[in-house]
Amino acid sequence: TSPNPAFHIVISVLVITQGYMILAGKIQTPLADLIWDLARMSLIMMFVSNVGGLLTAASNAIDGLQDFASNGADIWGILDTRVNNILSLAANIWDQATGIVSGLTAVLQLMSLLPLLLGLVLIAKELIITTITLMLLVVVMPIFIFCLMYGFTKPMFSRFLGAVLANVLKVLFITVLSDVAFKLIAYTTQENSSAGMMGTLIVYLIGGLLCLATAQMASTLAEQLAEVSIEAAARGAASAGISGAGGSIGNAAKMADVVSGGN
Repeated sequence: TSPNPAFHIVISVLVITQGYMILAGKIQTPLADLIWDLARMSLIMMFVSNVGGLLTAASNAIDGLQDFASNGADIWGILDTRVNNILSLAANIWDQATGIVSGLTAVLQLMSLLPLLLGLVLIAKELIITTITLMLLVVVMPIFIFCLMYGFTKPMFSRFLGAVLANVLKVLFITVLSDVAFKLIAYTTQENSSAGMMGTLIVYLIGGLLCLATAQMASTLAEQLAEVSIEAAARGAASAGISGAGGSIGNAAKMADVVSGGN
């Protein structure tokens, strides 16, 4: 297969800029820098061009992260399970209404499920938006990988990683916290549960409020954690680069001292 035409353009721009910087005396080690830039850009273009399925593997990695966050279930399966939980819970409450008193109790319990139902609607909205966002991020991933080519576009790739991580964490928070809420409610509906009517109503309200809080705060928490993680990774990479450069300079100075001493 013939190389990607964009690869020829990138190499031509690199040779022109490197030649200008060498002539201007801005590069102290022209050969080493040229070899490093060629290797780095070749690797980036391999990802962008999907050579050897590298881009496909990266896309599958994002899908794998989403599957991990949702405990191996797809988004629609999660929503279907939650809807079935509410419907079965409402049916169970209504089946227990055999008289006036039990009927009023059932009505109160069904009313206490309104926050849970509203929370499920908000959770569904967040999960659908997150799924669509991750799909779009996978589609435009080659563009942001290409942003690693030049220093002034690298922050765009960092923002891309932050968006991917934020959406994955959002799915994780929603899945875990909503599962806790529904398991708490399911525990009170068991036959051997010792919770009375008031205890059951309180648990229903707590579960609904937890779902509401999850839908409202999951996005903010996920974005903040993703931003902190990306910034920490960037600082770590920068520190490692500075340390590596310092070590190289120190080794060069030692070699210079040895040569001077020998002379």
